[in-house]
Amino acid sequence: MKTTDLQEKEALPAGRPELFSTTPHYDGYPAVLVDLERIDPGLLGELVEDAWRTYALARHRAERLPGS
Repeated sequence: MKTTDLQEKEALPAGRPELFSTTPHYDGYPAVLVDLERIDPGLLGELVEDAWRTYALARHRAERLPGS
């Protein structure tokens, strides 16, 4: 899963190592691996939404989230 930045990439596995991990392949890239069998679907949804807000084009954010 793509994270919003490298700080979040470090924070997720540090805070919830049972859910999030990374490999050397992703060094320097804001992404973590997620254990989909263990993560709460609500938490996963929040993380995906946060990442989408960060990386989506401004016009797409405006279409989906009027007033933002």
